[in-house]
Amino acid sequence: MPSGLLSPPRVEAPAVETPPAGRRRGDATPWVLGGTAAVALFAIAAVRWSTFHSTTYDLAFFDQVVWNASAGHGLRSSFVDYSFFGQHFEPALLLFVPLYRAHATPLWLFAGQSLALGLAVVPLWALAREWVGGRGAAVAACTAYLLQVGVARAAGFDFHTETLAVPFVFLALLGAARGRTALLLAAGIVPLLCKEDGALVTLGIGLLALAVHRRRAGLVLAGAGVAAGALVTLVLMPRLRAGAPGDLIDRYRYLGATPGAVVEHLVTTPQSWLGHLLSTPAGPAMLLALAAVGLLPLLRPVALAACLPVLFLALVSADTYQSGLRLQYGLPAVPLLVAAALAGWRSRTGRRLGRAAPALLVGGAAATWLVAAPLPWGPGPDRLDLGGLDRVAAADRALGRIPAGVPVAASGSLLTHLSERPEIWELPSGVGVTWVAVDSAAQVTGQSRTAGYWTAVGSLPGRGYRRVAEGGGVTVWTLSERR
Repeated sequence: MPSGLLSPPRVEAPAVETPPAGRRRGDATPWVLGGTAAVALFAIAAVRWSTFHSTTYDLAFFDQVVWNASAGHGLRSSFVDYSFFGQHFEPALLLFVPLYRAHATPLWLFAGQSLALGLAVVPLWALAREWVGGRGAAVAACTAYLLQVGVARAAGFDFHTETLAVPFVFLALLGAARGRTALLLAAGIVPLLCKEDGALVTLGIGLLALAVHRRRAGLVLAGAGVAAGALVTLVLMPRLRAGAPGDLIDRYRYLGATPGAVVEHLVTTPQSWLGHLLSTPAGPAMLLALAAVGLLPLLRPVALAACLPVLFLALVSADTYQSGLRLQYGLPAVPLLVAAALAGWRSRTGRRLGRAAPALLVGGAAATWLVAAPLPWGPGPDRLDLGGLDRVAAADRALGRIPAGVPVAASGSLLTHLSERPEIWELPSGVGVTWVAVDSAAQVTGQSRTAGYWTAVGSLPGRGYRRVAEGGGVTVWTLSERR
């Protein structure tokens, strides 16, 4: 009898499955990196606001809307005659209402924005390890994201709700990578709640999930983005405006007077907008956006196509800041472009590049950041000016003479410190209300270019205003007969 028949059966040890690289836990690097970035972004925004470099559009605008909602006045602004949702559909703003009830300050807005932009590296870190693999890929992806010109420009220009959507783009794609349909869909619809054109970001997420992972849920998400965007912009927002046309359509007036006419023009006469895309500033802005991700999306054209709808909306605008992807306008496409770059890196051609792929990604981001990111020594409206700390205390004392809650007209640089009240106006509008605050540094910040600004300021004594406070380059005036 063979000896093997008398031997006890061999018990095989159960195989231990090694979790994929993207699912390994315990690495605090992305949290440290993201937290540090969030603190730095918050500090820049807070100093910029406290030194009177923030602007009416859009910080005073958002600050007043949230304050009104927290005070029970609804989502309304002095600058539009209808509900704020008729101007921009941004339910995400409601997240700040409880915080304003505890203590009203725009610092809450900066905190939310900074956390979103900074901690977006956490899901991006995991996504890079899922799609490309290795810690080095995650470091390269997160470094390139934090160096994106679109992130720097948005963070340096007050507050905008589209910043809140950025981490959810990476989180939704992480859900697609791990086969978690619920996560893909739940995170994928968040851009819809941050702004009406977030529908195009949702569309891009769905297309990326479909292109990279063949997820049918991606097709569902893309369809939901298109349907929701059409419903909000073509039905809901016009009703909230009581049928009044939105002023944002003026940016596309060369294509048509209504959204329907614009779409028809885009299809029937492409030569009009193709010329616009190839000219300045749209053409160079598109090249800069691609260079900032090392041109890697070109290696996966179907992934690049997912970024085009949101880019196209900005680039065809007649507004030079929007078509140049300046200020906050370039941000919505940033997470999609970074994800498309990772998709290009994981492609067959991208794998052949070896170490050149991360070098292209990080190198492109660093080079474009040095050329175009807002810096203290940079030119133009994106210049990050943090000077003026020496005048803060005196200017705050002067503004303290204005009673809480009363209507006020002020320079835009000051209005962000006076916007938590029912009625606010930016000079030269609003002359005639009881209190007026003037910033003599407006000539430096560029506000003097507003038509009639200095004429309105010079007319204050003749209109019966008396100067009651002065300090830090700020003068406060009140109507003598209404003291």
